[in-house]
Amino acid sequence: MHYKIVDKNGNSAIVEIDNGLKIIKQNTKIMTNHYLNSKNKLKKSKESLKRFYTIQTSSNNNLNKDDIFKILQKVSVKDTLYSVVYNLTTQTIFFKYKNQQIKNISLKDELYKTNQNIKYRLKDTTILPLKESFSNLFIRPHFGYSKDYIHFGTRVLLDIENNKRYGIEVTKFKTNKDNFYSIGIILEQRLWQWFNMSIGTIGYFSYGKNNDNIIGLTSNLGWEPDNHIPFKPFITYRNDLLFEKTHTKTIHSISVGFAFAF
Repeated sequence: MHYKIVDKNGNSAIVEIDNGLKIIKQNTKIMTNHYLNSKNKLKKSKESLKRFYTIQTSSNNNLNKDDIFKILQKVSVKDTLYSVVYNLTTQTIFFKYKNQQIKNISLKDELYKTNQNIKYRLKDTTILPLKESFSNLFIRPHFGYSKDYIHFGTRVLLDIENNKRYGIEVTKFKTNKDNFYSIGIILEQRLWQWFNMSIGTIGYFSYGKNNDNIIGLTSNLGWEPDNHIPFKPFITYRNDLLFEKTHTKTIHSISVGFAFAF
C-alpha cells in the first residue's frame, strides 16, 4: 500500500506501508503500482516498471493538461477506468472515464460548499445532484449588537431534513439600565447552501422596570455557508418583536457566531 502526497508549491512525497513499516520518499512525482524503496524491489512488477519509465521519460515541466492525458493513455491497460490530472495551482481536478470526454471539478469550490460525495454518470456528462452535509445536532453560540442593547446566548438545534432545523434558544439582553432574558422555540432553514433564515416564538422574562414576563417573536436573515468542516460561521440580521401590555417594541440587531455540528 502506498500514497502520494503533494501540495500546490510542487512539493511531493510517497508514503509506502509494508507490514506496518512506513517509508517516505520525498520529491518523487511519479508513482505506479510497485514500491519505490529498495527493500521491496522483489515486489516490483515488469508491467508497472515499464509504465513508470514511460512516464518518467515523457515528463518535463512544459507539459499541459492534454499532454499529460496523452502520456496516461500510453500507459493505460484494458482494465483502466479513470485517468486523473491534478492542477495544484488552481486546485482543479481533470478526469475522464475510459475514452470519454475530459471533465473537471474545482476541489476548492466543492469543499467550500459542503461535506459531500460528488457523483458523475459514467456514460454521459450529466452531473448527479449533490447531497449537502447532514448533521444531527447544532450548537450555536451567538453575540449581537444593536443601538440600545447587546445580547449573547446559544441555540441548540436538531436537523430534520433538507437543511431544516428546530430547537431552543436562550439569550440574555443587556443595557446599562436593564437586563432581561429570552427563551423560546426556533424553526430554521438554510437555502442555496448559504442563506440562513429563522423564526421563533419567544418568552421574554424580567423585562422592563416592572420585570414583566411577555411573549414575542424573533427572526433572523443572513449568511451561513455549508462548508466542509463541522465549524460553521454565520452573520445575520436579527429582529425581536416584543408584545408589551400597551405597545409593541422592536429590537433590530446584527448577530454573529459559530455553529458546531455533530
